[in-house]
Parts: sequence; structure tokens; C-alpha cells
Amino acid sequence: MISHQPSRFTPACARVGAPAALMLSFLASGLIHDLVISLPARGGCGSPTGYFVVQGLGVLLERSPAGEKLGLRAGFKGWLFAVVCAGSPAFLLFHPWFVTRVILPFLAAVGAR
Repeated sequence: MISHQPSRFTPACARVGAPAALMLSFLASGLIHDLVISLPARGGCGSPTGYFVVQGLGVLLERSPAGEKLGLRAGFKGWLFAVVCAGSPAFLLFHPWFVTRVILPFLAAVGAR
């Protein structure tokens, strides 16, 4: 559903354009995730940010004329594209440092291992 109300991106869109504003929001999200994932793990800095940059590029491709021509916005092709964009780079978000230094010790502490 397309909203005709001004979005929170309106100031950024006016300055840098909609695609750049979208990428800036994904970049900001990646940096925040780096703070809560990579810093506690003491490693893997930049990986979560890379994951979110890939997500932003996926959204831009999906909304592009080429993405529309390929049918990436709906149906099976859209579903498959979303799975590939979100699933295949997941190792960037949950990198080995986070898994070995945060997740596994947590699981051991709660007796799940």
C-alpha cells in the first residue's frame, strides 16, 4: 500500500534522493547491529553492517525497472529473491565470533548445550 503522507525519510530524500536515503537507513541499522553483535563478541566488526548493506541493495534491485521486469516484487520469484537476499548472507550477521563467543556460552549457561 502506497502512503501519500510524508515519511520519516522526506528530509533525507530531499537532500540525497530516495535510493541514497534508503541505503543510509540500512547502513545506520547495520552500524547499530555491529554495536550489539560484534562489540560483545570482540570480533567480526563490519560483518553485520555488510549484511544490512546487502539488504538495502536487494530492496533497490527489487524496486528497480530490472527487478520489476524480472518479477522480483511478488510471487515465487519474489519469495525466492527475498530468501536469497536475506538467507545467503546471514553468516555476515551471525558471524563466527558472535556464535562462538556469545551464543554458545549463553546456551551453555542456560543448560541448553
